[in-house]
Amino acid sequence: MGGEVSTYGDVYSYGILLLEMFTGKIPTDDVFKDNLNLHQLAKMAFPERVIEIIDHRLLLEGNENISSNEDYNEKRSRMHECLLSLVRIGISCSVKAQKERSEMREVMLELQGVRDFYLGVNKYKAKEKKVPLSLEGEMLGLPYLPTFVQSKSNIRAMLSGVNYASAAGGILDETGQHLGRRFSLSQQVMNFESNVNDLRNEMGPNNLTQYLAKSIALMVMGSNDYLMNYLLPYLYISSHNYTPQGYADHLLNHYTRQILALHSVGLRKFFLAGLGPLGCIPYQLALNQTPPGQCVSGVNEIIGLFNVGLKSLVDQLNGNHTGAIFLYGNPSTYGEILSIITATGPAQALQAQFRDMCNPLDYTSRAGSAR
Repeated sequence: MGGEVSTYGDVYSYGILLLEMFTGKIPTDDVFKDNLNLHQLAKMAFPERVIEIIDHRLLLEGNENISSNEDYNEKRSRMHECLLSLVRIGISCSVKAQKERSEMREVMLELQGVRDFYLGVNKYKAKEKKVPLSLEGEMLGLPYLPTFVQSKSNIRAMLSGVNYASAAGGILDETGQHLGRRFSLSQQVMNFESNVNDLRNEMGPNNLTQYLAKSIALMVMGSNDYLMNYLLPYLYISSHNYTPQGYADHLLNHYTRQILALHSVGLRKFFLAGLGPLGCIPYQLALNQTPPGQCVSGVNEIIGLFNVGLKSLVDQLNGNHTGAIFLYGNPSTYGEILSIITATGPAQALQAQFRDMCNPLDYTSRAGSAR
């Protein structure tokens, strides 16, 4: 009564409504006591245990028309990804601090991306466009790569490759922290080292050394460090502490340490992807209210500094590490990846993907969703 009218309250209500819809719980349920509320429940479960809090009736929806185990697994995987995104949106809208809540135009774009992904729109467009991850997997004859969590329960499955990607994760540990738990690049590297220890016991040290030397490390990192860090000045201090050039250098210094850590473990073939024009993605266009047909030039200029530095880093790594191959992925074509795949041979080595789950080239079909 008497409080100032604000859209922040609408955003909060929408976030709680989303969580109610997908958990089947309401804020007045008996389970919510001792300062536990719906927002906290979702945040504690995100991301590894989200399925445990989802209304089980949603998980049974539509299974009667599925004709094979492959179709069933594909639909379950797609539904799981969508539920993760929806719960994350609910969490980000219902945080206690008003100014940390997502803006509704951002939420709208993310929801459109979730809808399109669930309906298969994105999958079709990605296949049609041959984005780098689908292209290389197709050429190597590899199936959809298991995640790190899945690989821990099936050591043999990791022999074809492992996807260490994590939504909202970045090169910097703090990137994406407003969205909850995630694997930053440093944690992804530690997860890889954990897998290597398991493989050593399975294969023996000599075979493992040869195996890793033939393997490919596909690294697509950095987008989230801008979208979920530097370009969010009301949540992160990085844009106050660093100039655009200083921030690019800061990212590349951290990136270099993790790349060298992977090299020290035994990897010798690296594909380092440059960042696409993030100033042209739907989210940035909507956020900056850019006129039709134009991109946010300031954002693209900032991203360009990272790409210039990354190309220089690749040259340094190739000069300092004989016997290893480091390739820079041009964000407009990613053509160089063909060379590393051809040199490796078909499906004979591990494909390790270290990603921030934010593929710039796929934004045209994902409506700015980072997941």
